[in-house]
Amino acid sequence: MERRKQRMARRLFSRHPKTMTEKCLLEVGILEIRARRCYADKIDMRSEDFVKMLIWDG
Repeated sequence: MERRKQRMARRLFSRHPKTMTEKCLLEVGILEIRARRCYADKIDMRSEDFVKMLIWDG
């Protein structure tokens, strides 16, 4: 499963790396508060790091 996620992320971001990265960071950033509420424990991460984790782990 991890390989599949990595392969799909590479495909997505290789087409238009700067545009796709910025767009994903913006869109996922909008959902950050909702995403944090889905975790039982408090996530002690900076906003930018948390959003990147969601993108790469999603």
